[in-house]
Amino acid sequence: MSNDLRELAKNYTNGYLLEQYYLKRDSYVPAAVEILKEEIARRGISQEETDAFVKMATEKPQTYDRGDFVPFDEQFSQTDILLASSILRELEIPFFLDNPAQSALPTELEAVRRYSIHVHKDFSDKAHAALTEHFYKSGGVFAQKELGLHGQLKAINFCELRLPDTALTDRVKARFSPHERTAIARYARKLVDEADAVEEREGRTLFYYDNLEDLAAKFEEEEPSGLTIADILASMEVLQVYCGEPDFPADLDETIRGLLNFIESLSRP
Repeated sequence: MSNDLRELAKNYTNGYLLEQYYLKRDSYVPAAVEILKEEIARRGISQEETDAFVKMATEKPQTYDRGDFVPFDEQFSQTDILLASSILRELEIPFFLDNPAQSALPTELEAVRRYSIHVHKDFSDKAHAALTEHFYKSGGVFAQKELGLHGQLKAINFCELRLPDTALTDRVKARFSPHERTAIARYARKLVDEADAVEEREGRTLFYYDNLEDLAAKFEEEEPSGLTIADILASMEVLQVYCGEPDFPADLDETIRGLLNFIESLSRP
């Protein structure tokens, strides 16, 4: 059992791992708590990161007066509202959505439903500036600007993928050509070496950094076995980092297309 937990903990996100150890340790036997502690130490999670997580998880949420929120003049489609919400959350802008009333329209017409965003008046200018980078106004609607494959990949925020941590270890049937495996393994090892510089340049933490060594090893096998959802998402993050480089292989665009389709399939009920 301890070995099972040890392997499972390796696929936990940092946030989920810290939550289990600092906030839910009473649910574990002492040996399991020690495994969680060892995994935190193995990852080198700093005391600053730990303190920030505990503070965020335990502090009382700030409350606002609903009357202090102002609506956008434009509305969003069901698809575009997901990206807009992700952008505002990442910028820590207080907002809420007006959910449309339940419609009697057939399912295939649900795409025409529109959603309104209300943002706190103190953040209105910041919210508009952020969203106009990704959307344009057309007929009372904010529509997403056309993104190429690389743009779609770059727009993915892995923190926003609402997947249970246990699902990350699920095996998937995915086939990669020898060229794809070689390229992804090479970029994965490159990212391991350049992780600090990449995180500083992009101002974010690499979400699947802890999977990179294992990912590279699997893709260096002649026939990779035991690929998991975490491996696929780690592959996407690797390509997300390097797809904008001048020498990025053009034939990997089809790989990106397939991975984006995979992400879309995960979001389906």
